[in-house]
Amino acid sequence: MSASLPDLPELRPRVWPIALWLLAMVAVAWWGYWLEDTGQQDLVLFGTQPFLGGPLEPKVEFLLLPAAAAVAGVVLLPVISRRLPWRWLLIVGVVWASVWSWTLTTARGWSDFLRPLYRDDDYLTALPIRDIPEFLGRFTDQILTYAVHVQGHPPGQVVLLALADRLGLASPWVVAVIYVLVGCSAVAAAAVAVRALAGSEGETLARRMFPAAVLAPAAVWIATSPDAFFSGVLAWGVALLAIASTASGWPKWLAATGAGVLLGLCPFLSYGLLTMGLVAVAVLVHTRAWRVFGYTAALVVLQVFLWAAAGFRIDEGILATRHAWQLNGASVRPYWYFLFANIVVLATLIGPAVLASLPRVTRLAKPVPLFVLLAFTAAVLGALSGFMRGEVERIWLPLTPWLMLAGAVVGPRRGWLLAQAAVALALAAFIDSPW
Repeated sequence: MSASLPDLPELRPRVWPIALWLLAMVAVAWWGYWLEDTGQQDLVLFGTQPFLGGPLEPKVEFLLLPAAAAVAGVVLLPVISRRLPWRWLLIVGVVWASVWSWTLTTARGWSDFLRPLYRDDDYLTALPIRDIPEFLGRFTDQILTYAVHVQGHPPGQVVLLALADRLGLASPWVVAVIYVLVGCSAVAAAAVAVRALAGSEGETLARRMFPAAVLAPAAVWIATSPDAFFSGVLAWGVALLAIASTASGWPKWLAATGAGVLLGLCPFLSYGLLTMGLVAVAVLVHTRAWRVFGYTAALVVLQVFLWAAAGFRIDEGILATRHAWQLNGASVRPYWYFLFANIVVLATLIGPAVLASLPRVTRLAKPVPLFVLLAFTAAVLGALSGFMRGEVERIWLPLTPWLMLAGAVVGPRRGWLLAQAAVALALAAFIDSPW
C-alpha cells in the first residue's frame, strides 16, 4: 500500500548551506587555478578544479536525452514516491536512477558509458587470472606491475572479476551494467535500512527522500565506476544488518549472515571502506542488538583470516598500496588544498536539495541524523588521512546514500528537485570526466 507524505512546514529547508557551498566552490576553484598558474603546485586535475577532467563543450544533441529524463524525474518522481507500493518503489527507483545515470554519462558521447572500463589503469587490465591463490600470494610483492587502480585498492574487485570471467560475465558491457545497477541500488538499500529501524515513520521518510536522492548529481559518476559497485555492497551490508537487528527467528540470522558476508567483503574492495563502514555503527546505536552485531562482526573478522589464508593480508596490502601511492603522481598534490576541496566535492555530489536539508536533519527520525553524522565523519577522516587527494567524486559514492537521507526534509518539492537535476546536467555537460 502507498504511504502518505505529510507536509512538514516546521522542517522547511534552509538556503544558507547552498550559499556557503557556492562560495566554497568558487574559492577552491580559484585557489586551484592560482596554484597552477603561479607554478606552485600541479593539481593533476586537467582544468576543472576541484573535479578531475578537462573542460568540455556541451553537445546539444547529447544533452536532449538527459534533459528529458530530468524533466520526467522532476514531474513523476514525487508521484511515484507517494503512490507506489514499497517493493515497487524500490525497483522503480533503482531502474530510474540507472537510466538517469546512463543518460548523464552519454551526454558526453555514446561511447562514454564503456570508456572507463577500457582505460589502461582499470581493473580489467589484470585479467585473465588463471590461479587466484597465486595471484593473492604475490599481489603485494608485484603491486607495482599492475594498473594504477589495482595498485590503489585491495585485490577483492579483481578476484570478483576473475570469477566473473570464468563464468563468461567479464565483458565490459556486463560489468558496466552490474556497476550501474548495484551502485544505483545503494539508495534503495539506505531506504530499506531506515524503514527497518524506524518502521512506518522510516518508510515515510524514505519515500520523501527518494526523489532528491535519485536525481542527485552523484549520478554523473555512477556510470561507469567500480566505486558505485562498492557503494552498493556497503549499503546492502548495512541494510541487512538493520533488518537482522529488528527481525526475529531465522530471518534475523539469515540477514545477519548476509550482512557479515557483504561488510566483510568491503575492506577487500577498497581501503576507504574501512572508515566508511562507520555508518554500520548507527544500527548498533539505534537498536542495541549486541548479539546480532557481534555475530556479524565475527563473520567480518573470519573473512580477514580467510583472505590471509588465501595469500593476502590486509595490513601488508595497505603498506604496499601506500608505497605505490608515494610513487604515483597523485601524491604530489597539495594536502591542504584537497583537505577542503574534497569536502566541497562531497557537497556537490549530494546536491543543493540535500544541502538545504542538512540543518534540519536532527528533527527527523532517530537513525537518519546518525547515519548522516557518521557518513560525514567518515568523509572527514578520509580527507584528513591525506591519501584521498582529488578524484573523490567517485571515492565518496559509498557515503552519498546515507547523506542523502537528509533529503526527506525537502521531500517531493519540485523546485528543489529541479535544482538537483540542473546541477547534475551542468556537471555532465561541462566536465569531461574519465569516470
